Amino acid sequence: MAEVRLESIGKVYPNGFRAVSDLSLTISDGELLVLVGPSGCGKSTAMRMIAGLEEITDGTLKIGDKVVNNLRPKERDVAMVFQNYALYPHMSVRENIGFALKVAKVPKTEIAERVSRAASVLELEKLLDSRPANLSGGQRQRVAMGRAIIRNPSIFLLDEPLSNLDAKLRVKMRAEISRIQAELGVTTLYVTHDQVEAMTLGDRVAVIRDGLLQQVDTPQVLYDTPANLFVAGFIGSPPMNLWQAGVTIGETTASVRIGEQSVELEAETVARVPDLAEFSGREVVIGIRPEDLAIGGVDNQEWPALSATVGLVEPLGSEILVHFDPGAPLAATGDPDMEDLSAEGDVLAELAVAKFGPRESFAISEKIELRMDPARLHFFDAEGGNAI
Repeated sequence: MAEVRLESIGKVYPNGFRAVSDLSLTISDGELLVLVGPSGCGKSTAMRMIAGLEEITDGTLKIGDKVVNNLRPKERDVAMVFQNYALYPHMSVRENIGFALKVAKVPKTEIAERVSRAASVLELEKLLDSRPANLSGGQRQRVAMGRAIIRNPSIFLLDEPLSNLDAKLRVKMRAEISRIQAELGVTTLYVTHDQVEAMTLGDRVAVIRDGLLQQVDTPQVLYDTPANLFVAGFIGSPPMNLWQAGVTIGETTASVRIGEQSVELEAETVARVPDLAEFSGREVVIGIRPEDLAIGGVDNQEWPALSATVGLVEPLGSEILVHFDPGAPLAATGDPDMEDLSAEGDVLAELAVAKFGPRESFAISEKIELRMDPARLHFFDAEGGNAI
């Protein structure tokens, strides 16, 4: 096991494209850190630089106390699990797991012991004589992990290992990976574009965009206090609702304008975000998560109110998602996936969303009054995108 330190790491390809810029990140000994971001943001490139599969253009990479920039992949003591499993179809599970040790000319008795131990951790004992073609996707993924585990590496690198699995199996395999990593205690970097996967797996999560690190912290801190608009719009499912708003703060009153609506802010909200006073008379972005909205009632009648029209209702069994229009367009977050939806004219890209219990009832085009939890309102600089 070892600590991994990326010190101002950068990657520029021969055509001049910069995939990663000034990436500084520490993965503590035994930690499971998830690197998450949209497709093409540079997360896999960063992992491949750690593995030695990509040359580092700028900065220093340390594994333990050793600078490894110029070391070959096999000299770095890392094991990588890929998205496509890369199993040998003509070999049994036993042979696939033990192949690296066989190549290294490890004695047969030791190979057998280590294969047995890895199979026990991965619950593959009954499948050791099976071929990959006879295994399910989840079983193949565990065999791929077994091939990495058996080497006893200092670092695990997992590059979107669950992307080929169906939704139900992905949930099961997330739990399996978390259990295995905790049992082995190996320093692990996990790369994914799925923020739900990132939040459920990581001891910490690092959010990357266009090759630049946006924020790194525990999942709950990322959720509660996003550093900027991109993190706010990327973390959370459904993501945070974000609107352009004009803010006015007087001596005794404060309000924000969302579209044509003026929403009063409580004194406690202004006190909680003291820097908001500097933006009085200017544009900001106001944010609220879907689960922090409620239908107006006795318990929340003092909360800031927002009138809206129901555009779409999604009953999910355990909850209901209500997509609504408050008369104001959503603010851009810089997430290319959401921008692509908007470009295609997807109606959901123009509607905000609220999350309610399964027994609530809504109708399309219904006028509703939503209440916003004042303790959960977020404010961002409209120009720079940073949290206020």
